[in-house]
Amino acid sequence: MRLAALAALAGCTAFDPARPIQLVTNGWSAHDQATLAAAAECWNLRFGTQLAVVPTPSADQVVAFDFDALACWSSWGRYLAGDPGHDSVCPVTDMIRSGLGDYWVGALLFTVVEHEIGHALNIPDVSSSDESVEMFSVMGENFQPSFAGGADAFSAFDAKVFGDANPDFTPAPACDHVRLVDDDDTEARCTCDQSSAFGRVAGIAITNVVPSGPDSQVTVPP
Repeated sequence: MRLAALAALAGCTAFDPARPIQLVTNGWSAHDQATLAAAAECWNLRFGTQLAVVPTPSADQVVAFDFDALACWSSWGRYLAGDPGHDSVCPVTDMIRSGLGDYWVGALLFTVVEHEIGHALNIPDVSSSDESVEMFSVMGENFQPSFAGGADAFSAFDAKVFGDANPDFTPAPACDHVRLVDDDDTEARCTCDQSSAFGRVAGIAITNVVPSGPDSQVTVPP
C-alpha cells in the first residue's frame, strides 16, 4: 500500500478511469474473486468507473492480483503500476497472524483490495496527521471500513483525492449515497441507498460464491 505503490505511481503511465479496467487473479478462490468484484463495484457505483473481474483479459488496461507473503513486509498490499498493473496482496492468514487491532476480521480481504483498486485508479496513499482522515478514507494507510448504519462507503475526502488524481475524468455516480454493508458471501459490498430520492439502482448481488465464514470484530492484543 505504501512505499512501493507511491514509487510506482510516480514513475508510470496512469490508467484512464473513463475506459474499462479489467482485474484478473492468480490462484484466488471463487470467494476471493467475488470479494474483489464487490470491492470493484463500490468504485463503479460511486465514481462511474468500469472495473470488472474477468477470467481472461480483453481490454488494454489490466491489473493482475495475486497473494504473496512478501506483500506483508511493509503493508498488506503492494501495487506496481505498469502494462499490466500488478498487485500483490498479503494472504489473509498472514494478516491475522500479524495482529489486527480493531480491524473487522470478516472483511480483511475486502478492505485491502478496495484500497489497492484505488491505486489502480491512480490514487496514492493518504498520509495525514489527522487520524480521522486516515481512518475514514479508503486510501488512508490505516483505513478501517465502517459498517455503521447509514455510513457512506467513501468519504468526501475520498472524492477529493480521486478527483485530484484524475482531473480529466468526470465521475458519474450511480446514486448520491453509496453505502457499505456487511455481507456473508463477499465479506462486504456496496449498495445504493434506496431511501434516498437520488438512489437509482439496487444493491449488488453476487451469487455462487464460497461462504466467507463468521464475521466478527475482535481485538487482538499486541
